[in-house]
Amino acid sequence: MRPIFERSPPGGRDTVNGTGNRHISNSGRAQRLQPLWRAYGDLAAPLAIVILAIGGLRLALMVAEAARSPGAIGIDHATAMDAARRWLGGSSPYLARQLAGPYTLLGANLSDSGEMLYPPVVLPFYAVASVAPAILWWAIPVVLSSVAIWRARAARWAWPILALCLTVGPSLATLIAGNPVMWIIATSLWAPSLGWPGPLAVLKPSVAPLALLGIRHRSWWIAAGILGVACLAFGSLWADWYRSVVNMQTPGLGGILYSVPELPFLLIPVIAAVAARPTTRKSAMEREADRRDT
Repeated sequence: MRPIFERSPPGGRDTVNGTGNRHISNSGRAQRLQPLWRAYGDLAAPLAIVILAIGGLRLALMVAEAARSPGAIGIDHATAMDAARRWLGGSSPYLARQLAGPYTLLGANLSDSGEMLYPPVVLPFYAVASVAPAILWWAIPVVLSSVAIWRARAARWAWPILALCLTVGPSLATLIAGNPVMWIIATSLWAPSLGWPGPLAVLKPSVAPLALLGIRHRSWWIAAGILGVACLAFGSLWADWYRSVVNMQTPGLGGILYSVPELPFLLIPVIAAVAARPTTRKSAMEREADRRDT
């Protein structure tokens, strides 16, 4: 195992104030930490399994509770589909109360479709999703995310952390509600290897830093350019989106920071990218992406 500390002062030890007092060298400290790190590595897989098992139980209980309230499962999906239908019907996808002035963010609920907070460039995607089987709204990003994490071959130390990010905070509630951030996670997980999915993270501006994943690929820049041109097609709807965001009032965090509570979920692509192991086997898509970038 590679030492955590690789450099030590001359002679392999430190001195303080020129007195010659000897302290444990950096390499010595590294050696003392290595058994702990090794033990964590041995326990990482069982720990991740336990965390996921607890998360699975929590998910089952949350689904059972949500099922008692008609419409609670997939309520954010309903918000997105309602916004698409308003747009296709020729009106603003943003609710009147979002545009009229300061409003309290209620979120999707059983008596209201909820506030549309995404920029208008997502509307064509929502429109396509509105005519597709609803189950695909969950199935596609879950499958894409699972395959991406598996292909990343994340180092063992990251397994419990990824499991925690998936199961703590509002992550499971986000999945149950069908929040569109599921799609952002999926595209961001593929961005480091393919490049072009990276810019799609800006479709949710509150998580825009994720768009930097994959920026080294030429395809990232091409996709960013295409997305930028597509944004021009929505004209005055950008003003509606801006008003809907700046008018929003939430306890503690408002405006562009409303996604901060989702931070554990949003860290999944970052941790997977940092912990990814190099592999000698690449898919045809990845080889083609690398060829174009050189």
